[in-house]
Amino acid sequence: MSAPTTHPHTVNDRSQLERIYLTYKARVAAECRMHRLAFWSQILIAWYSIAIIIVSLADISTFYGVNDGGVATTSLSVLVLTASVFVYSQRFELRAASFRECYLKLQELYDSTEHPEIILKKYHDILIPFENHSNFDYDSVLLSAKVRGTHLIDAHGPIKFEGWALALHMGRIVLNYAIFIALASIPIILFLVTIAPES
Repeated sequence: MSAPTTHPHTVNDRSQLERIYLTYKARVAAECRMHRLAFWSQILIAWYSIAIIIVSLADISTFYGVNDGGVATTSLSVLVLTASVFVYSQRFELRAASFRECYLKLQELYDSTEHPEIILKKYHDILIPFENHSNFDYDSVLLSAKVRGTHLIDAHGPIKFEGWALALHMGRIVLNYAIFIALASIPIILFLVTIAPES
């Protein structure tokens, strides 16, 4: 895909067509986000499953005692079931494939030499069957451009990534990591509460 500043159309046409480039980049970011969520969700399910095995082995061990082992394993089993149902319902991999299909079509359209009005009409038609990207994906594109020192434009001119937007985006990232750490900590808390060395 051509960079925003090297598109073959005129400057005025290009400013209208840059929405295609921005949507393309946001859909790429959305695909990456879906793959990332799928990966970390599978990590959690595997971790909960391993935790069940650890509690079960500790329960039959002569070196460790388990308080309320049945409650601990049942709780972990519920976590595995809940996480599995959530991952299945979110369809991360399928949504990632859909985002990929969308941005490949946008890439082909953006590099087209057809009249801008025709391109914009096709652009809107392409978007209809696909899920929209999130504000997080869009902000990721702006942040990436800011880090690289490149300039993005839309129909209104250059896009600025303001300080408050950067702070909000970073806050979302921190919140996502905090949620993952909290979910991953549940088995550790159960270990501390239920498993103790035999005296």
